[in-house]
Amino acid sequence: MPFEHFQKIFCPGSVAFVGASNNLKTAGTPLFLSILAAGYKQPIYPVHPVEKEIFGIKAYSSILDIPETPDLVIFVVHHDILIKLLKECGQKGIKQAVVITAGYNETGSRGRAKEKQLLNAAGRYGIRFIGPNCIGVLNPWHHFNCTWFPYTHQPGHMGIISQSGSFVTQMLPFLAGLGVGVSKGVSVGNQSNTDTEECLEYFGCDEQTRAIALYLEGLKRPRAFFEIAGKIAQKKPVVVYYVGGTEAGARAGISHTGMLAGKDELMDGLFKHAGVLRAPDSETLFHWAGAMSLLPPMKGNRVAIIGNSGGPGAAFADCAQRSGLVIPVFSQKLQSRIKGIIANIGSAKNPIDMTMDLNIDSLMKILPKIVIESGEVDGILHYGFFGPIHHEVKLSLLDKKIRDLARFEKDPFPAYEKAAKALCALSVKHHFPIISASFHGGYDPCQSILRNNGIPVMPCPEKAAQTLGAMWRYTAIRQNTKSISL
Repeated sequence: MPFEHFQKIFCPGSVAFVGASNNLKTAGTPLFLSILAAGYKQPIYPVHPVEKEIFGIKAYSSILDIPETPDLVIFVVHHDILIKLLKECGQKGIKQAVVITAGYNETGSRGRAKEKQLLNAAGRYGIRFIGPNCIGVLNPWHHFNCTWFPYTHQPGHMGIISQSGSFVTQMLPFLAGLGVGVSKGVSVGNQSNTDTEECLEYFGCDEQTRAIALYLEGLKRPRAFFEIAGKIAQKKPVVVYYVGGTEAGARAGISHTGMLAGKDELMDGLFKHAGVLRAPDSETLFHWAGAMSLLPPMKGNRVAIIGNSGGPGAAFADCAQRSGLVIPVFSQKLQSRIKGIIANIGSAKNPIDMTMDLNIDSLMKILPKIVIESGEVDGILHYGFFGPIHHEVKLSLLDKKIRDLARFEKDPFPAYEKAAKALCALSVKHHFPIISASFHGGYDPCQSILRNNGIPVMPCPEKAAQTLGAMWRYTAIRQNTKSISL
């Protein structure tokens, strides 16, 4: 698909929407409301044969009645009337569409015949479209969200290309919890007119996208995919979660989107050859791509581990080494500086173990600063109690008399907040990757400060170490891999 078609799909100057109504139970209404909730600032034209207004917005009985030629039309209608509507688009001069409608190739021989008719009709009128059988597109930078779920986080730099609608919609709250913002997202559906490979090429050129997350069930053009992915991997990371490698996964993919999949061993080798990072599960897909969209790249594989507990530090070290990272013993000069900061029973060699020392300034500011400025490492894995919330929870479980006696004289949160922001500032100032881990879960407000200011916080040390390891592998790919030609 030419670049200008993609631009009008992801950054439309005006949108026609066919399939929304004032009935919340109709399939198109939630998507229409998502567009409104996103704060889309351009004209939107709902089309309905009966309704005069849809949620207060003037509706039109026909596409031909719209007072301008919209950049994009979105269809959430029964497939039996779609060919007629495409003809109206052709007469109106509309050249881009998103077809949410299902019931095509994924349903068998009759569906395949209908999809061929759809493709022929679009070709007759020069219309390029995403879908069918998709959940839409997303561009937070343009305040445009044509998916089922609302987008509540700030725009970011991770692009999502998915052969499942859920990975562009239902995971939005999960990504917001990680502090990962999306640049653009697309559910490709059956890829009748626009395939994964074309979307990947567009995302590779998109300046707002720093890392690409791909959910794949199969490939329509494998050679093109690996050639495109190999070129993009020289500029930005491409992370894939591929589920078509087993017999069960391939069978599910055929019934879901009609995709045929390749054997696991073959695809794994091709991903590696192209410089594409393969994630083992969906959570890891977004951990890796999300971190790479937030953090500066690793320049080498030397890592410092800083924490106030020995167990997580050991878990960091073990998993980091298994992930291709090196945990060097610090120089005597650096160790001497560290020993002047931590308790006598702590360890200064690497990992740095503060041994339950809860000095938040040491953990979040002083130690990271001297380690970064030493030049002895290329990244930091960071663990600790990031806020006073555990004490607040404990207080809530105590009798009132004890609770009153055990309260802090001064609210400690501002100090934790200041320290967390200082750690984020260090990462930005020195262009230095830092990943934190905490078992505290989402109830710790200091984690949100880190995440919303560019430092990922993983749910355990192993996830953090694996993510930093993936970042190093991508650096190695860029250093060693040339353009792929298959």
